[in-house]
Amino acid sequence: MKKPFYLLTLFTLLLTACGSPNNESTPDSESNSSEESIYVDPRPEEFLSNDLYQEIIPSLGEYTPTLFDETSLDVTLNEELSEGVALINYSFNLKNGKKVKASTVEVDLSKADIRTNYSVGASQTLYSQMTSFENQNEGIDVIAGINADFFARGGTSVNAYIKDYQIIKAGHNDKGIYDYKNLDADIPASMPMLLGTGKGHARIAPIVENESVENTIKSKFHLKIKYAGEDKIVHDLSGNLELNLKNGVNKPTADYTFVNQPVNLGVNPGIGDICYVIEMEEGQYTINHGKVIERWECDGNRVYTDDTVDGYAYLFMKNGLEEVINVGDYVGYVIGNDDSKFDGYQNIIGGRQSLIENGNIAPTLSLENSNGAQATGVPRSSVGIKDDGKLVIVAVEGLRYGGTSSSNEDGYGVSLPELAQFMREINCYDAMNFDGGGSTSLITRNLNTNSDYQVTVRSSDYGTYSLNQSRQVYNCLIITSKD
Repeated sequence: MKKPFYLLTLFTLLLTACGSPNNESTPDSESNSSEESIYVDPRPEEFLSNDLYQEIIPSLGEYTPTLFDETSLDVTLNEELSEGVALINYSFNLKNGKKVKASTVEVDLSKADIRTNYSVGASQTLYSQMTSFENQNEGIDVIAGINADFFARGGTSVNAYIKDYQIIKAGHNDKGIYDYKNLDADIPASMPMLLGTGKGHARIAPIVENESVENTIKSKFHLKIKYAGEDKIVHDLSGNLELNLKNGVNKPTADYTFVNQPVNLGVNPGIGDICYVIEMEEGQYTINHGKVIERWECDGNRVYTDDTVDGYAYLFMKNGLEEVINVGDYVGYVIGNDDSKFDGYQNIIGGRQSLIENGNIAPTLSLENSNGAQATGVPRSSVGIKDDGKLVIVAVEGLRYGGTSSSNEDGYGVSLPELAQFMREINCYDAMNFDGGGSTSLITRNLNTNSDYQVTVRSSDYGTYSLNQSRQVYNCLIITSKD
């Protein structure tokens, strides 16, 4: 299928110059004029938007920590790994005299990207996930990676997870208990927090704002399908929506099924279902969209979707639903949430406890009682957004936690309040906690010097710099070159 070309509408007005009695031409300003070609984009403005919801971040004022000695804070390394990406190592002394070593990677999101990867069944190490991502994404260099969300038995994340606009997990684990004081609830005192990244922006927030913990946990990410005809009025498809189908389960069951990835062995729609073929547009738009180039009524034969890798998508509509989309209309989709503040983010990955909110230490931090939140000496992983808009990942090594320390020079771990105060000290405006303990590890690579991957923060399970010796984790946050 060839991509459609849009015809430019050309309005040309030719004015004939009036000759003078001696046939001399009149001045150009009077002799003729013309209008330049005017291109009218047939797509609605909503489809063309590339603006993600963003927080307005003011500059932070002075801050004095109470849990560590501010005068002991020292930068021990500041190394540029790639344009816009810097590895900065710190050391500081807790009030109990223990020395902490924290490794951070700061990212200018206009010059590098934040991506994620995951493994089914939590069966891959951080290094394995980083290299598998690079192998699957030719032309993209991985610069750094850190373990991310907590994971549950059976191989899934504890919190909601979106990868490259695909819903991997729609919401948080829900045990039906919403009191953080009850350890069986396994929830934070704060709202469960998420990091959204995409199109050069990032935000840290709960899945919905200004709601109770119960409503937040019950909230889900969902697919929103929008369409518009010649009138450019955008409509939302109502009804049960589904994005893609699992391999081996190829029978659409929802009212509408949008397939934008190859499906193993094709799709088996019902007789009378309507199939729309959509040629997706290129560009970094908030709403992924394209033009309907084919429509047909399904006869029960299998529909093969291998060419979705070449920029085509399929929308299947159940038999009996009102037909509202025609060939030539524009169809778009977005992964979003109820208050739309995560709409259009490419990757959304969970953490758990809130560390910093709007430049202040999270008020719930002292109440946290899950995952050893108040225990010091624990390895920690976290992510924050600084007041200059840079994203920063933080890994605190603590080999004594796993009994693998072999030197008095090894750093000491931290509690969540100690971690939060450190992140506020380095000007984080918002921050959240990732899985820690033996899961904490950080791997970096210097693209400027073409160096190999190296373990920057060691897993306390092993205490070695071997790339393959770290805990297997469900998902990770990856810093890459621009796509």
